Amino acid sequence: MSIAESTSVTAGTEAAASLQARASATARVRANDCALYRVASAAAFLALAALMIGGVSMAFTAAAGTSTAGVLVAIGNNPWPFLTGGVGLALVSLFDIFTIPGLHAALGRHGRVLILLASVTAIIGDLLGILGRLAQTALVPVGLQPATAGQTELLAAGNVLSVLDTTINTAGFVLVSASFTCFGLLMLRGFSRTVGWIAIVAGVFTLLGQIPLLAPLFMVANVAYIAWYVGIGRRFWQAARQSTARE
Repeated sequence: MSIAESTSVTAGTEAAASLQARASATARVRANDCALYRVASAAAFLALAALMIGGVSMAFTAAAGTSTAGVLVAIGNNPWPFLTGGVGLALVSLFDIFTIPGLHAALGRHGRVLILLASVTAIIGDLLGILGRLAQTALVPVGLQPATAGQTELLAAGNVLSVLDTTINTAGFVLVSASFTCFGLLMLRGFSRTVGWIAIVAGVFTLLGQIPLLAPLFMVANVAYIAWYVGIGRRFWQAARQSTARE
């Protein structure tokens, strides 16, 4: 065999090895993305279920009003809506965290800075949401204290928890509104334009809902949340199936 032929064979072997390595790396990335999509799909549907349960439960607490004294009295009469509502909405934030890796995998190529901003604000916002809902749920044992307990101390404790709940949840919602808007803008560049617009609506109306005079607009955000979880849950499920079929 001549030197030229030997060089040609070596080059061909190296090229084949390079192609095989690229194919193997692509397969690993695809398998990893498929796993993330499956987790994100399951988390989205679990978040949807928790949102429905928590939202309906909190609707039953509206009659108690916004005063701490009224809330504590209502808890003493029936604590279950406050308990299931607080825990349910805390679970929404918890499950939402598990959708973020899938969103990052699906949307990262459409904007590195934007996906980083969306992911960071979503994680911090969700963590604040969990803490805020736990502070809200902590009112339940305070409201269940016997009538012989010191009412002044109980009311003071309730006021502290209410301030923590309001402050932490408001901060969390501001961050969540930013994350929704960023994810929506990324989705307009790919993945799903419909879900992208839903995310932008959710982000805008979440922010507007934090303004006292515009608080009723938060109902629009609640509807958008439901559509968001249905949309990404279905989209990620389809993406996971397509990725599995390619394998």
